[in-house]
Amino acid sequence: MTKDVLLSAWADELGAEPAPDDNFFEAGGNSLMAAKLVAKARRAGLTLSLADFLAAPSVNGLLARLGEPLLRPKTLTSVQAAVLEAVRESLAEPGLTMRTDLRTCGRWEELAERLRGMLRDRFAFDVPGEVVARATTVSALCVLLRGSANSDAGRCLVRLREGTDGAAFYFVHPLAGSVARFSSISQRLPARHRVYGLQAIGLTPGAEPDTSIEQMARRYVAEVVENGDLERTVFAGYSFGATVALEVVRILRAEYPGRHRVAFIDGEPCGGFTDPRWAAFYTLSRNALGIGEPGKDLLDLPLAEALDVLRERAVEAGILPVGFPSDRIERIFATACATQTAHNGFQPRFFDGDVHLFASTEDGQAGIDAWRKSLADVRVTWIEANHVSIMEDCSADAIAAGLSALAQGD
Repeated sequence: MTKDVLLSAWADELGAEPAPDDNFFEAGGNSLMAAKLVAKARRAGLTLSLADFLAAPSVNGLLARLGEPLLRPKTLTSVQAAVLEAVRESLAEPGLTMRTDLRTCGRWEELAERLRGMLRDRFAFDVPGEVVARATTVSALCVLLRGSANSDAGRCLVRLREGTDGAAFYFVHPLAGSVARFSSISQRLPARHRVYGLQAIGLTPGAEPDTSIEQMARRYVAEVVENGDLERTVFAGYSFGATVALEVVRILRAEYPGRHRVAFIDGEPCGGFTDPRWAAFYTLSRNALGIGEPGKDLLDLPLAEALDVLRERAVEAGILPVGFPSDRIERIFATACATQTAHNGFQPRFFDGDVHLFASTEDGQAGIDAWRKSLADVRVTWIEANHVSIMEDCSADAIAAGLSALAQGD
């Protein structure tokens, strides 16, 4: 396809695939490199001249001159944008892209250790140095953030932000088990509050994933008790995490009477059945690796072969470097599979307290209708978003404001 020829030729000259509207010369190209790019495009069968290129030195500009459909810019998630900004600042390289080979920016051993510190300080993720050293693009670092935030295999509590007083906030993970997506909301909560994430235990090295909602809820209650938060808490679960957050609050109210509040962020209620392996493949491919929907053909392959297929696709797309640790991909898959199994097998009980539900305008109505059957009091705040973008920067202010009011009892 024309776009693939242009993207490949551009990457050959500048070392990274461009965004659709990137200017070739502003990205570091020169006239000699432009001539080489045009020659490669012509050898591939495109009717393109150097004059065409100089008049429109971007992929979309060239596609327009060739009468081809334009490419839509890929929107970064809030996590990707935050990591990209932090890496650019940490390495003093403002021109970095998601797929730039970071080893070209200096002495890699020193840079990798600097990046490890950045992940720990900015995102509360304590990733072993040898793992960071094998994540040589920003895209790969973002995949690391889908894994465990703790080096301690026995814990699932992640401290997202320090605080002084007031209610403690606990965010409960979605299907894949990571709490990285809560970083944008947590940063917008009032500074006095302590903020934590509860990640799936299956992401930590050497730990088996929980296989029931009850098992998860009991584990997370134990973390909260050990943390000393028995009086004022707010629990918020995104997607699958809503069900777990509700069970945690149910246990806390029964065994540790206090002011424990609960909120759902586009919470998905239990009911029906989803093939756990398909849910895990979908989550890994579309959300964790960012390579799109996986295709049902993966279900016909042995698991190891199917995971290799996804990893190779991510390598071909420039998202993962060759040699990226396969165990992290395997843990994300195993956690998502176990979590979906738990979701399939859970029968929710009636909850007689109030629940605040932040619902996306595009996807949230079905969830509200289902939740009303098992909740006494549902208060809904509509967010202009879909199920994915409700966790992005564009929605974070509204959700953080609502959670802050919930902590105050408003």
